[in-house]
Amino acid sequence: MLDAAFLALGRHHSPGAVETGILVLMKGTPPPLPALAEHVRERAECVPALRLRPDRTGPSLRRPRWHHDSARDLGAHVGETRGDGQETLADLAGRTMTRPRPSPDAPPWSLELLHGAAGPGGVDADFALLLRHHHALLDGLGAMAVLRGLLGDGPAVAPPPPPGRTATARPGPARTAAYALRGTASLATDLVRTAPRLPLLRAPAAWPCAVGWTHVPLEVFRDIAKTSRTTVNVVYLAALTLALRDHLAAHGQPVPTAVVATVPMALTPSASPAVAGNSIGPARFRLPTGAEDPGECLRGVHRAARTVSRARRREGSELVLRAGRLLPSPWTRGLLSASMGARSVNLVASNLGLIPDTLACPGGTAAAVAPLVLRPLGGGLSSGVATCGTTVTVSFVTGPRTDPHGTLPERFQRAVSALRRP
Repeated sequence: MLDAAFLALGRHHSPGAVETGILVLMKGTPPPLPALAEHVRERAECVPALRLRPDRTGPSLRRPRWHHDSARDLGAHVGETRGDGQETLADLAGRTMTRPRPSPDAPPWSLELLHGAAGPGGVDADFALLLRHHHALLDGLGAMAVLRGLLGDGPAVAPPPPPGRTATARPGPARTAAYALRGTASLATDLVRTAPRLPLLRAPAAWPCAVGWTHVPLEVFRDIAKTSRTTVNVVYLAALTLALRDHLAAHGQPVPTAVVATVPMALTPSASPAVAGNSIGPARFRLPTGAEDPGECLRGVHRAARTVSRARRREGSELVLRAGRLLPSPWTRGLLSASMGARSVNLVASNLGLIPDTLACPGGTAAAVAPLVLRPLGGGLSSGVATCGTTVTVSFVTGPRTDPHGTLPERFQRAVSALRRP
């Protein structure tokens, strides 16, 4: 039911607040736009979810009705953006992600062919493909599956079940009311325990975003994880924590004991990446920015991950959404907006996992994949990580004041080096 929440929030916020993207950095010769559009048409049977459109006339917080538009021409969703000679692929990606949709009823996804300079980041890309989509249609796992369908040999991405038809039994009124009470209490707790106020991590509601990334060999992450007896995801979050601490200090900002990060995690053990909609939900991590020693920081993130894993409870937003039939929509939407806002969350960090290095389009093959993750409402920072073959790409999406000189990728590299030291 996060699908319904994102649709509802999208009607009251700028498009960039509820849209996310995946940038595929390509090596080779950029294809002509008609050739790329024809390629998408030929792969249409592998991505049936891209023919879906939501019914925006229904109740805002009930499971949305998705209509399969068999007549939709998927090739018409393919566009092209060329730089002015000085713009990098990162510049074009940031500009494209904040470009307004033609209308509220415009298709909830697009594929953009970007022509620009490679710029910094460590991969000498010749062009890029940007899959931009509404979060109600696809979460990160679903978007990765769509990429495999469009550019590889991945499985089809199926549409979500029709309204009212779910894999589990619908809870009765008593249990639904209990969900509402528990969810409201959890959300209220989140709102009372506000995230540290960090002006550097704030941004206006409608703001241009900057995109940057860096690359780390997968073996480096694995070596640190093996030595520390933890996971690659914990190593990523620890390096992000150290980089953010360094970034705040360099800009004269007070460094809090911890910052609050939303980390998307599977809602159920059987969450499937091959289903449209949202099968992941938010978990809150307290990242120990107050830890100066890299080893201490890594241990702190490891403890935070174990706490979240052991809890195995639905977040407040999920509980409220399941009670959507009983709660007034404006009130529920207000709570959700507040819980997803910069007052409650400092940043979003997402690991989209491993994808094959066989992604290709006419004329080019994938060199790296950079996820452009949804930011907090009114927030100025999100980070994503994806592994393509043996290359881990760590990306950053920032507001105009958060990282004006694009130094976060370099700070992240320094943090990884610090974690590698005995």
